[in-house]
This record gives sequence, structure tokens and C-alpha cells, in this order.
Amino acid sequence: MTNNTPQNRQRKDRDKPSTSPKRRVSQVAMMKGKLIFFGIFTSLCIVFLLGRIMFIQTVHGEDFERRVIERTARSATHVETFNAVRGQVFDRNRNLLASTFTRDNIVMDIRELHSIGEEDARRGWTRQENTLHNLHVHLGIPMHELHELLAVDASGNLINDTHYRIIARDVDPIVTLAMLQDGVRAVFAEPVSMRSFVPPLRRRCWVLCGGIPASGWKVALGVNLPGSLAVL
Repeated sequence: MTNNTPQNRQRKDRDKPSTSPKRRVSQVAMMKGKLIFFGIFTSLCIVFLLGRIMFIQTVHGEDFERRVIERTARSATHVETFNAVRGQVFDRNRNLLASTFTRDNIVMDIRELHSIGEEDARRGWTRQENTLHNLHVHLGIPMHELHELLAVDASGNLINDTHYRIIARDVDPIVTLAMLQDGVRAVFAEPVSMRSFVPPLRRRCWVLCGGIPASGWKVALGVNLPGSLAVL
């Protein structure tokens, strides 16, 4: 009889689940709706980002590419000091084994130089021809090869239509500086670090099996023996 008291009935009512089956169904439907909304929103964001990337690439791609080329060309006209990527290496007798030096790769923006030539033709200027002449003088590239880089097809389109074309490698930085100071257009330099290794016979030779380096014989004999003297 004690189980049917009002207090026990109230306790049982409190212990029953508060949500009815209809309420559970509505909650599941609401959760599914949120997931669907989140999936649609994420898909729209991805489509927007992809569309933005394609728009920038197709509409403003050449403009951004030109900015990078111009910024690189401006930085190449300034004299800067670069620390060696790798230092010099000596043996235990302080003989040089390896060293690092800098050379330049000369790059031409053919598309830009071609547009400069078209503007020169309209205004009677000679900036393109002066650039080709300076490249010929400083780099020794024949003029006909330089003109071939700017050749066009029957429709008037560039055959070598590019913003980046290496026309000379391993150029002395002094030559590069003199060329840039002469006012070349649409041409810039890319510094390249190169490693130089002294040949073994040149860095240490033993003569007559006496254990005397070749440099010692040079001093003792007072003659200029070749650095690559072979072991006798």
C-alpha cells in the first residue's frame, strides 16, 4: 500500500523522461537541419574561394606577374652585400680546399621588352634597340640571336611569349653592374652562389718523395712551378 502513496506517485512522475516521442523526433529533425545548413554553408565557402582564386588568376594574373618581375628588377639594380652561403674550407696546413663565389644569371622579360619596342615604334624612341645593343656589348651575345628572342609569328604574336628567359649564365657581377647602369630595360640579374674546389694535385704536391710541398720548392728554388705539378 505504501507504493501508491501520493509521494511515491510524484517521485515516479519526476523520474519519467521529460521528452515525449514527438519532441525527440523534432529534436532529431532540428539537428539534421543544422547539419545540412552547415554543409551547404561550407560548400558555398569553398566554391567562393575557388572562384576567387580563378578570378585572380585569369583577370589579374599577368598584373601580379609583372609586379614580381619589376620588384626583382628594382632589387637587382641596387648594390647589396650577400654573406657567403658556405664559408671557405682549409686543411690543417691552412691550404685552401673550397670557397664560395657569386655569379649572376641574366634574365630577360621578353614580353615586356616586346611591348617597349611597340611603344618605341609609335613614339620614335630607341629603348629596345639600346637594350639589345648593351646586351651585345656587355655579354657578347650576337645581335641576331637577341632579335630572334623577340621574333613574332605571322599573326604578330611573340614566339617566345614569356616574362622569364635566362639569356646568360655565370656572369661576373662587375659586368652585370656595368650593364644595368647603362640603362637596359626588361632585364634583371639573379645572383647564384657557386662552389669552387681546388684540385688535390694543386693544393698539395710532394716532390721527390721528400715530404716537401710544392709551395716550399717554389720558395727554395725561386721559380714559379706550376700549381698542378705531378708527384715524381
